[in-house]
Amino acid sequence: MEMPKMLKIRWVDSWCSSGWTSRSECHGELMKCETVGFLVEEGQEHYCLALNRCIQDGFRPFGELVTIPKVSVISVGPVVEEGGEEA
Repeated sequence: MEMPKMLKIRWVDSWCSSGWTSRSECHGELMKCETVGFLVEEGQEHYCLALNRCIQDGFRPFGELVTIPKVSVISVGPVVEEGGEEA
């Protein structure tokens, strides 16, 4: 199997509180996130990354899939190793 491209995606997620809150404590927030993984699929409206990849034959190759809507994406870039080469 060909090595899938590794990406680093910065994106904005929703945030919610738990429990009871007074009106003076109510405020909206967005949470900025960064996800690094193997690009499994790029659709018109989303990226699907696998956080893990099995390299042993006979097993399903991808684990822990994350689907990120493109409307939430701030930036997309390759994962770069210390020497400056793409991973």
